Amino acid sequence: MNGLEFDHEGRVKPQATPYPGSNLFSLASGGAIYVRDPFRFVDEEQLNGGEIVPLEEKDWFLILPYLQENEKLFGIRVEEDLLKVNGKRRAL
Repeated sequence: MNGLEFDHEGRVKPQATPYPGSNLFSLASGGAIYVRDPFRFVDEEQLNGGEIVPLEEKDWFLILPYLQENEKLFGIRVEEDLLKVNGKRRAL
């Protein structure tokens, strides 16, 4: 979940919150959800028993091919849109 949307001119911009609902792990029986949440808006009450853990290098290499495919299909750039916050590149 990248917490981004397109504005009326087709430019990528951050959403007000990466997940506005209260049931992020609704009906989940396992697995992981990767959330771009640089300001830590998602809180424990939204997780339905799930937990927030830091992104590890092995996670990054697992999801990077999917992010690169989304870049090709939808124009959401990994380096410019996902890894930058307020114009500055963030570490993984």
